[in-house]
Amino acid sequence: MFPGCSGLRDSDGRTFVHIAARKKRYSIVAYACQTPVLSTILNKQDIEGNTALHLTVEVGDWWIFARLFVNKQVDLDLPNNKKYTPLELSVNTIPKGLYCLLNSQILIQETLTAANATRGISRRDADMEEHSPQSEAENEEKGSAIVSNSTQFLSVGLVLITTMAFGATFALPGSYIADNHPNGGTPTLARVKQFQGFMMANTLAFFCSSLAVLSLVFAGTPTVELPMRYMHYNISIWLSLNAVGSLAIAFAMAVYIMITPVVAKTSLAVIVVILSIGILHSPSITEKFTMLLFVLCIRPGILPVLRSSIYKVMLLMCWPLIVIFGWQEFSSRHR
Repeated sequence: MFPGCSGLRDSDGRTFVHIAARKKRYSIVAYACQTPVLSTILNKQDIEGNTALHLTVEVGDWWIFARLFVNKQVDLDLPNNKKYTPLELSVNTIPKGLYCLLNSQILIQETLTAANATRGISRRDADMEEHSPQSEAENEEKGSAIVSNSTQFLSVGLVLITTMAFGATFALPGSYIADNHPNGGTPTLARVKQFQGFMMANTLAFFCSSLAVLSLVFAGTPTVELPMRYMHYNISIWLSLNAVGSLAIAFAMAVYIMITPVVAKTSLAVIVVILSIGILHSPSITEKFTMLLFVLCIRPGILPVLRSSIYKVMLLMCWPLIVIFGWQEFSSRHR
């Protein structure tokens, strides 16, 4: 690329970085961010006052946003002609109703908030006039249909998890002590440290999946108000992830308890396979979570992250691990 041509603009006043961000061309934006001579165009504004960061927030591309965000030459507080800063624009692009905890628009907003970006002053009445009652009714009908269809297959999977967790409670690893012995009928491995973690993981899997089924019942009921159905649907997704994770941990601990005393290498291999499948099955979530931690450590630092709601999201995703292994250590030390 010729540096002298980098400042050329189209009829809308956009540079090649604007267009690359708009069309989600990560490699071009990454090249511009890592080339010092091109740093002057990263904050250039088009005829609407938008920078490349504004357009990235608007299209909701997490990876391009992360690349721009870690470049400290990029101004996070420039307003466009409507007085929208990137943070204000991200608030307006948050999806209504259904969303995932690691939704790109939500990650972008929380990252800007953690970096203490400025939220501009803009009029909301202009945007409200664009939404007619007819379009809102159509959106509600579409959202209701999506929730109803989604709850059907999700409930089947959750019932299976509940059944497996319930069955594992009465088919414990190591079987039971014979009735003609002291403490007859109790698990033979009850005093093993990892057994306590297994029981807690299995309990969390059972209760999280059961509560998720109840939330899906509310979400799939047409007589319930749509905002409440959205809320219960999002809760059921969160509980489902916790239930699946807890069940996987319970399975790994059961294998560890049963096989490690005899063939430790096989036990380790099984645990590695479980972790690998979990990571490879959801690569986008793993990559997003890793990149989130990376960009936050580079620009705002650790302390602002702990004060932001991103810390709460991380806690919501990881709390089963804390409970399971925390209880395992506590119970082994206070018998």
